[in-house]
Amino acid sequence: MNLTAKLIILIIALAFPLSSQVTSHRYFQTFDNGGSEGYAVFSADVDVSVQNGGMVISTASQDMINIMLPLGATTGDFTYRINSSGSDNIIQGAIGRAGFKSEIGVVIKNDTVRVFYTVDIQSYPNPSYTMLYSGPMPSVYTGMQLSGIRSGNDLIVAVQISGTTIYQGTIPNADPSLFSGSMYISVLGDGNPYNISLDEIEINYNPYVSTPGSFSDDFSNPISPWSRFGDFNVIAQSVNISGGKLNFTYNGVNPTTLLAAPPVGAVRDFTFEATGSGTLGSDGVGAVSRGSDLKHYITVFWEDDSVYIGYADGFYEPVIVARTSSNVPGTRSKVEVITSGSNQVVRLYMDNVLVMTGTIVNPSERLKTGHMMVSYERTNQINISIDDVAATYTSVLTSAAETGVLQSGDFTLRQNFPNPFNPSTTINYTLSGAGIAKLILYDVLGNTVTELASGYHEAGSHTAILNAGSYKLTSGVYYARLTSNGQSQTIKLILMK
Repeated sequence: MNLTAKLIILIIALAFPLSSQVTSHRYFQTFDNGGSEGYAVFSADVDVSVQNGGMVISTASQDMINIMLPLGATTGDFTYRINSSGSDNIIQGAIGRAGFKSEIGVVIKNDTVRVFYTVDIQSYPNPSYTMLYSGPMPSVYTGMQLSGIRSGNDLIVAVQISGTTIYQGTIPNADPSLFSGSMYISVLGDGNPYNISLDEIEINYNPYVSTPGSFSDDFSNPISPWSRFGDFNVIAQSVNISGGKLNFTYNGVNPTTLLAAPPVGAVRDFTFEATGSGTLGSDGVGAVSRGSDLKHYITVFWEDDSVYIGYADGFYEPVIVARTSSNVPGTRSKVEVITSGSNQVVRLYMDNVLVMTGTIVNPSERLKTGHMMVSYERTNQINISIDDVAATYTSVLTSAAETGVLQSGDFTLRQNFPNPFNPSTTINYTLSGAGIAKLILYDVLGNTVTELASGYHEAGSHTAILNAGSYKLTSGVYYARLTSNGQSQTIKLILMK
């Protein structure tokens, strides 16, 4: 075997010979057999469906559409890739990771690609971003990928468009808020009815919630990665974490809508309890809900002197299934939604005393999952503070095989993307246990080209990027072989110049 090829350790990108990306979980969705379960779009007049192996989002709205993914907030290293087969009347599309007040992402607008971040969102309509990169859109588009690696206090960022690396750089002494957040997709149309088709989504990540199925927050962390939705003209100023509380504060001329979702992702059965206080103006509504969009949700809401259990299954206004007086003694409320046969049973407790039960008979499948949220709306005066929350839940990701979640117990060398490639391609692999691992690239004759990764690895998911230009590789077939702890797998790569 010819061993004269130069050996170079290649980690997340050639420019950064640092420790490799370490992630413990992988989310992978192709939409070949459905798969829109757990996605949420809280914008008006939006339809979500799966057609021809892709998730299609269609709307006539001129507003920005923000799509929540099934997984909860992530922390530390990540790689986030989407493929899309096409879109109509789209002028802007973005992916990224958003914290409570922070965001890092890549956006394509018209013919320009930008990589950006912010650590203090004061206005969503007019955010103040730091631009890491701005350049022309490649002539061919099949998807984009955003990667982040924490190195000490720095954040290393890499972006690929259609498999080609367009940016790699470092945010030195990055604000801590950039190291956690929820993955998102956002799109904006040109004023005409539009749609976008997502074919494939892959995310390597570390979950922010360390104990699956259980979450609590005393709001001592002012950057706890809750998600904020609703009236984007005011929500950045009106929803904040300070003084050890989650605060909803608004005093304006027009009624508004403020929503906040805990960083747990999409759920099935759940309990959500909270202690809080404050006031709402006339006609104000406060609610705890689980939903996937504005027309599919289960809710317990307080209005005037009553509290209601209701649901919407394809329409905006809820159908009421139970009602009681809101003058029930107690300071801590708990909402419970559980599956009972083909029905959904909803219960409200005050100080652990059951005060109301409602049953939703034979709802659609879409009503059986969604994201938990707290909301206040339909008034121009909101002054509510939540002291703490606690939730237990069944995650959509751990209860449905089609979500494609891989835990660190899998030894897997995944097919590189893109393939064929030119000049760069990404290789993701997962190790079942800690130990020495090698990822070696061979030519078609079996000669070693380079070691893409070598040395001690933690268990979990890792990423390497091969740049053919660094080795002056010619077009043809190559092989990558992963070995660790007596296990091995091989994939075939095709370089096509």
